[in-house]
Amino acid sequence: MRYTVTLLLLVLLCGCTGGPADDLAANATAAGEDARDGVNRFANETLPLRVAEHEPLDLSSVESFGHYQQFCNETNVLVDEMNREFDLGMPRMEPTLEGWEKAAVTIQEYGPLIHTHNELIDSARAYKREPTEANLERFYRVSGRFALETTLVSGLVFSVPGITIIRVGYHATKVNRFDWDRSSSITRMLSEARDTTKEVLVETSQTPADEVIEGILEMAKEQDGIEASFDDLNESLGDLKDELVSGLDDVRRQAAEITDG
Repeated sequence: MRYTVTLLLLVLLCGCTGGPADDLAANATAAGEDARDGVNRFANETLPLRVAEHEPLDLSSVESFGHYQQFCNETNVLVDEMNREFDLGMPRMEPTLEGWEKAAVTIQEYGPLIHTHNELIDSARAYKREPTEANLERFYRVSGRFALETTLVSGLVFSVPGITIIRVGYHATKVNRFDWDRSSSITRMLSEARDTTKEVLVETSQTPADEVIEGILEMAKEQDGIEASFDDLNESLGDLKDELVSGLDDVRRQAAEITDG
């Protein structure tokens, strides 16, 4: 597997230079510097305003071809927004009967994808209501997660070449313009993406998903000097789950205090 990933990376690194997507890291660095200096670099931000105009998915699951078409069409609207803004080349979902048949044997759970989709729109609307730096940072953090998760799932389900999924996935990890700590950010993003693919994809798709995620990490190590290993993703994912459990415990504790009071 590592030999295959290495060969893919050689092709990517030799043949994928230049282009708007390659400027994302520089944009993220500049955004971080400007934010720390008190400069509102995104005072005239348009992407969250465009995303805020779209409706959330009125689905809890996908149980029919009609649901599937709705999921694909509304997902593709956001995919087009991301591609327009960042020139990522994210693969689109296929709202066809053939696409439905492919998805039926590879996707076991749509819930996490629906959740990320709706959280992206919610974060955009929060920024539209109150255009603060905190709301904008949340929007770009969710945007990065949406771009990466959708690229992985759509690419694997609809047989996009692994080289393309790795390249687009790598650039998707740079969508967050407030990415001040690249190493920590990409490890967290890939950990979350790995957790999502385990929920969304059937077991037979887990190995290809892991290979692509490892390829993205290897590309980040080559391009950005990230010092992390594939095993670190498990540790980061464990930390993330601990944070979520701790947060839930805090909410329960506060609720009990209110009830007792």
